[in-house]
Amino acid sequence: MNMKNINKYSDFAFIIQGAIDTRKYRSSYVTLEVLKSIRKNFPGSELILSTWVQAEALDSELAEVSDKVVFSNDPGGIKTDSGILNVNRQIISSRKGLNSSTRKYSVKVRSDVVFNNSKLIDCFIDQVLSKLLVVNLTSVDPLRRERYFAVCDWVYVGETELLKKVFDIDLYPSSLLVINNVNKKHAVLNAEQWIVINFLDGVENLNLMEKVLNNDVDLIDLHKVLICKYFYIGSFLKLGLVSTKYKISYFGLKDMYTSKSFRCACFSQCPLLDIEHVYYCLLGNSVLRAGYRKLMGFFNG
Repeated sequence: MNMKNINKYSDFAFIIQGAIDTRKYRSSYVTLEVLKSIRKNFPGSELILSTWVQAEALDSELAEVSDKVVFSNDPGGIKTDSGILNVNRQIISSRKGLNSSTRKYSVKVRSDVVFNNSKLIDCFIDQVLSKLLVVNLTSVDPLRRERYFAVCDWVYVGETELLKKVFDIDLYPSSLLVINNVNKKHAVLNAEQWIVINFLDGVENLNLMEKVLNNDVDLIDLHKVLICKYFYIGSFLKLGLVSTKYKISYFGLKDMYTSKSFRCACFSQCPLLDIEHVYYCLLGNSVLRAGYRKLMGFFNG
């Protein structure tokens, strides 16, 4: 085992939060493979599994591969007509896991996301460090869709004390569930927005929640300033992460940040052509995808 890598990753704790996913995956099942992938790619890091008391009867292999297993009472999901909102589950399990971290930096990750390599932490060390590294899967670019402070909550990397502030927030209230004009119950804010807005209000004291709920005119400028100050948005695909639950085409990525559009917004490093965004547009359009395949087939003989 490479001793240099052990030292490199020994400052990091991984909090694998959520339910134990027992779907068959690779040689065992999803959550066990998540833990194994962290052990393989980040030797020397601390592994903390944060799950529900209903899962106390863990199989021995899952318990052995973890450094710590912490349990919380499951608050349940919030039912809406578009699905289940699991934001309170995420807040509780993430907070419990982070409070058990003994390392300077922590990684909060879903219990169904596998790591194929070490690029996530390598990127954090090389480019981020003082901010929070997140991914673009559900990180909406408000220049492409009018939604503010929606930063993907699948993975968070940052200083442990800063990450604790992200999840040291109130639970999502029932008052933000409303009935729309077609008699459907929906959430005014999604999970990503609830977490980020509350975090930013805690560190900046801007009454940001009120501004967002009132749809203030200066939101686009506030979004850019605050997201650039506290976050670094990287590409899920480029950082070696694998969703075991969803295909990449599920996410509507044409409306999300790419690594280049984020750098353009925050560092004025704007490319002439954003190939990643072109790819995401192809993912969302079956006609364009078919045309792209034919074109590539023509050039490839």
